Amino acid sequence: MKGFGYGLLAAVFSCSFLLAKEENKLEKSILVETNWKSEIAEIDKEIDKLQNQRNLYLAKATRLQNQGDRLQFENNNLIDARRAWQQAQIHREIATRIQEEIDQLEARKQKILDGQGMSRKPDGKASR
Repeated sequence: MKGFGYGLLAAVFSCSFLLAKEENKLEKSILVETNWKSEIAEIDKEIDKLQNQRNLYLAKATRLQNQGDRLQFENNNLIDARRAWQQAQIHREIATRIQEEIDQLEARKQKILDGQGMSRKPDGKASR
């Protein structure tokens, strides 16, 4: 009878150990899912911020380009026109660098989604 008690006790401990182990796995999987989802959310926020910056620089470039185009036809304003065109070019280059950062973030986001077994639809949204 003593052996039965120890066996039962060992079975109870074994079951509680297995349950604790499964709970730990479940907590880890929830944590991992939360981590990648929060990382995706952070990437999306950063992409939005960068897109706004890029659009701002492109708008400034367009304004400066138009200003230079107008100034070239005014007397003694060719130097100012060239300066405006140069500034427009600088703003376009900054916008290009920002776009490269956006592309890197998009690639990182896609890598995370691929790691989770998700793919992106043509509209840019993720699906399972």
